[in-house]
Amino acid sequence: MAAGLSWSQGQGVAGVLITASTSSDQPVNQAARLCRPRGRVVLVGVVGLHLNRADFYRHEISFQVSNSYGNRESTGPGSAHENFGQALRWMAEGALKVGPLISSRANFAAAAEVYADLNQARALGVILEYAPAEAAFARQIKFERPLSSGLGVTVMGAGNFTTRTLLPALIGLKKKPVLRCIVSAQGATAYFAAQKFGASEAGTDISTALADPATEAVFITTRHHQHAEQAIAALQAGKNVWVEKPLALSLPEIEAVAQAARRSGKILMVGFNRRFAPLAVHVRRTLDRCVGPKQFKININAGSLPADHWTLPAAVGGGRIVGEACHFIDLLRYLTASPIRAVQCRTRGTDGQDAGCYTLTFENGDTGEINYLTDQPAHLPKESVEVSGKDWTIHLDNWQAVRATGLTGVDCRRWFAAPDKGHTQALEAFLEGIAPGKAPIPLEQIIEVSEWAVKMQEMVG
Repeated sequence: MAAGLSWSQGQGVAGVLITASTSSDQPVNQAARLCRPRGRVVLVGVVGLHLNRADFYRHEISFQVSNSYGNRESTGPGSAHENFGQALRWMAEGALKVGPLISSRANFAAAAEVYADLNQARALGVILEYAPAEAAFARQIKFERPLSSGLGVTVMGAGNFTTRTLLPALIGLKKKPVLRCIVSAQGATAYFAAQKFGASEAGTDISTALADPATEAVFITTRHHQHAEQAIAALQAGKNVWVEKPLALSLPEIEAVAQAARRSGKILMVGFNRRFAPLAVHVRRTLDRCVGPKQFKININAGSLPADHWTLPAAVGGGRIVGEACHFIDLLRYLTASPIRAVQCRTRGTDGQDAGCYTLTFENGDTGEINYLTDQPAHLPKESVEVSGKDWTIHLDNWQAVRATGLTGVDCRRWFAAPDKGHTQALEAFLEGIAPGKAPIPLEQIIEVSEWAVKMQEMVG
């Protein structure tokens, strides 16, 4: 502290950066006393935080805890990804010199011993040296599994939806497929998913997985901007393809995927699971016997996302209308059994959460409203569907119950059951359709819904 005051000629410094690791409160309070009026104390390390009010009050010192690595959820400026990238660029350019920090080098095989010695004073910076590049890492890891019969499938992507919803549903099917390989950009996530769900291989190389002759179907569950390119590659490799919504993020991408599907002769499926939900099928059967035009209204309580969530940027996630509201465009397409004639955007949200309210008209005279809401209380139902005609109305409540007025034999309730959105039924329809070559959703409907989703994403109220 004396050195700092001497260096600043007793005026105090503009800011103090604390990188210490101690339970003592002394560093943070000393830092405050070292600052000049309205100075700044930034904590990068971990120290005691019982602040002495007088030390901070006297000169109006501000205190900040630094997220030193950067934001983990983003890839833009200020993110951990960008910060590490900049540091590496500076090192490559020689602007950031780390040579004096290197105290020793060791083979990676001795990593355990190196970490055990890190508390020694001589261990300032240790470089772990890997094997030559060509032998450093395997891009595919095989596991010993019992031989099993069944349709071979490969899964691209190992994120939250894949590991929490898709893979549990796949291995829970009565006619369980054989998990050939799980592929992810981060090899560790593929490895752990393969271990958990019993896949034969884990890897990071998509081309190797697509070359596997035992793989008949590929599930694409990566981030949205990768869907089109990966779907085309899988179709060109002669695989049946399931793409988690959305199919693509632009009209040219949709057309390219459609052409690849037509040329391949294989099934292209998008994960529009709502149309396969038992209650949706029940409502559709009821509507088939109702004459005259119908009016549909779908309310979605989507909730808000962090401002830097990857689904919001157009270049990666595409936005929430193309990425999630597409489910309900497809649901209306299924329930009306009619092509979409036109769409009008009534309102769009202005809070950056991509809310939107739309009116759809159909060739058969039906109309539908989609209200994709992001500012509703969490206790309200997530999804509700209302259909009305002449002297009758049907309500579908959060995929748990159907109630009707003016119609008999329609009411249906799944007592005490969780909402069934049709994930299992959609997977069964896809896998069972592969042998006879029967697509669960006609290709032209997939293209139609996907194109309208892209157009609606771009609409303004």
